[in-house]
Amino acid sequence: MKAITGFFMAWGNFCFIPCPVKKWDENARIHMLMMLPLLGILMGILWYGLFLLIQLFDIHFFAAAVFMACYPLVISGFIHLDGFMDCHDAIFSRQSLEKKREILKDPRAGAFAVASAISVAVVLFGTMASMLDRLDGGDISAGRFIMLIYIMTAPRAVAAIDVIRKKPMETSQYNRPLQTGKGKAIVFIAVLFLAAMAICGALSLHTGSGMGLLRTVIFLQIPWLVSFAAGSAASAQLGGMSGDIAGYEVVWGEMAGVAALALI
Repeated sequence: MKAITGFFMAWGNFCFIPCPVKKWDENARIHMLMMLPLLGILMGILWYGLFLLIQLFDIHFFAAAVFMACYPLVISGFIHLDGFMDCHDAIFSRQSLEKKREILKDPRAGAFAVASAISVAVVLFGTMASMLDRLDGGDISAGRFIMLIYIMTAPRAVAAIDVIRKKPMETSQYNRPLQTGKGKAIVFIAVLFLAAMAICGALSLHTGSGMGLLRTVIFLQIPWLVSFAAGSAASAQLGGMSGDIAGYEVVWGEMAGVAALALI
């Protein structure tokens, strides 16, 4: 039952849609992390569903691009974007480790945070607009958009594994011992991640994404690799893992995934 509790904890903490079950179990925190990729799959299905609705109702091109670009930020309640912004403020301050950690916890947004948020919005809108334009022109097919499910899943799997396996900062909300079974938790997350990769890749090819097998395989590596690289760089700069860095990984992975989907 802890897995169910963990899922509702993940939903309540990391999704904008109100969770029907308000429950927190300190002993189910590791299960919450295990359920994060599953939550990503469900959120990705909703993103793909939004695309289908846009196609069904023939929504104006500009509005469609705005809706599709805003979705990954809104569905998470902007919590991952907040971590992304905080990390940029801290890392680009080029201060001492202690000062960087102070900046990380500062609720005020600095210049680097604002610039990073604008960059995310521009990248997401530009790439979505490009894909929708190419779709209207017949250069790509609707099957490519199935990969939106994978884009929501892969960065969350990486972030969850990093929170479990990396040493947390002293000031992090994760600086409390997780229950035993870290190895099993990582295996469970990896299985969910690989299943999402295989199923989304197969469905995309079957429905005619236009990428072909080689480009599909290449694309599938980009979101998780970028998330992993971003998390590794941030945790090295800030001396440990935190919820902000997890959000940093998620946003970088989503942004890279959408950009790659538009360009490959």
